Amino acid sequence: MARQKSYSRYKKNRKASPALAADPIEVTVTDLGLQGDGIAKIEQPNGKTETYFIRNAVMGDILKIRPLRRHQSGVDAEILDILSPSENRIIPKCPSAAECGGCQFQYLAFDEYQRWKTDMVQSVLKHNDIEPVEWRPPFYAPLQSRRRARLAWKRLKQGVMIGFKEARSYRIIAPNGCLILDPDCMKAIDVLRDHLLPVCDKGISGDVDIMLSEQGWDIALRPDKDIPARHLTDMIVAASHHPIARLSRIHASGEVELLIETKTPAITWSLEKQGDTVTLSPPPGSFLQAVTSAEQVMQKQIADTICQTIGQNHQIIDLFCGSGTLSLPLLTHANPPKKITGIDSATLALEAMTKAAKLSGFHNRVETTERNLFKDPLNAEELSPYSAAVIDPPRAGAAAQMPALAASNIHHIMMVSCNPISFARDAKILIEGGFTCQWVQVIDQFVMTSHSELIAYFSRGQVTP
Repeated sequence: MARQKSYSRYKKNRKASPALAADPIEVTVTDLGLQGDGIAKIEQPNGKTETYFIRNAVMGDILKIRPLRRHQSGVDAEILDILSPSENRIIPKCPSAAECGGCQFQYLAFDEYQRWKTDMVQSVLKHNDIEPVEWRPPFYAPLQSRRRARLAWKRLKQGVMIGFKEARSYRIIAPNGCLILDPDCMKAIDVLRDHLLPVCDKGISGDVDIMLSEQGWDIALRPDKDIPARHLTDMIVAASHHPIARLSRIHASGEVELLIETKTPAITWSLEKQGDTVTLSPPPGSFLQAVTSAEQVMQKQIADTICQTIGQNHQIIDLFCGSGTLSLPLLTHANPPKKITGIDSATLALEAMTKAAKLSGFHNRVETTERNLFKDPLNAEELSPYSAAVIDPPRAGAAAQMPALAASNIHHIMMVSCNPISFARDAKILIEGGFTCQWVQVIDQFVMTSHSELIAYFSRGQVTP
């Protein structure tokens, strides 16, 4: 595989961070923060304690560091020298680990990283008085399993730079030897770098979404400015020579422009070995779970809980449903719900959900409504037809929607979250409304990063079977 060089920084609408004129200091790392930085604290002559956040530090390290910039929570610092390494410090296998912001734990022993991630989620919930009846064993995704990623790119004089951004920087780092991306994603990156993006004029930059489908690569470009039509033509020709199922351009307005589609990208689900299937064709650049095996775990947990609990004569509502990746598979269960209603503000995702249900033979059992649940949450009366809810909000959580859920006559809620902090806030609303958090499971699909997901089951008046 061809390797990229890490070209110098480029800046775009970036304000300089205030640098600190400080001498190097010696610190002992005593903890790891929520973002994966090592934390060291030193008492100052004025009696106050200064907190330092040190990238690539490991708990137990004794380091010489240079303070870089102060912010509301403390001071960012960089490692100048490792005076005494922690027993859990390892040599990273990724050659880009020192700079790449794609993950944060290349220097920490893998079992210690997994322990930290589980402990971190449990600590956040405990701090917010969320005590589930059961902590289910965590799911840890394997390395090199990410099927979906958003990368930054820029056409430079020397060629194309594409990769993850460096932490706290706009600098693009090539993911050479990446331990988190599926090898097929890495092949797609090579093709973008060497064949598609070089047709652009120098200076054009943006992001690109790569998603692996059963039919090939689904690639959505998000350029920062228009790419000339003649270059798009060249790009389409280049794409036709590679296993690209679909190439799209997503404008700043959100409008999707299809450039070429040789095969419609699709994902097929089934919860029973010999049962029905449902096939989804996600819109370009849309949300899908990052790891297939993690998605399957979440789908099975929801099905085993909801389908076995409410039976076939009940309806469920899927809030922040996207394309229905967590609820549509329930229709393939041996004990499926009578009807699924999906609510989201993403028009194309809802259209994909409706189309998937129709083409899979479930058209009369799925309906969707476009609605912004942040600004216009459903009220308790609107929730009254449903026996159970599935909710998977973005990182900000669902604070506006939770009071109505707590006040509704819904008795079963499955909540998926990508932010333990907003999850704890939302869960507290349910608990104060009479729900019991029956179980929580940590889902580590963004392996080697500080990003944590979890799935939880809440019931009112009864426990999970």
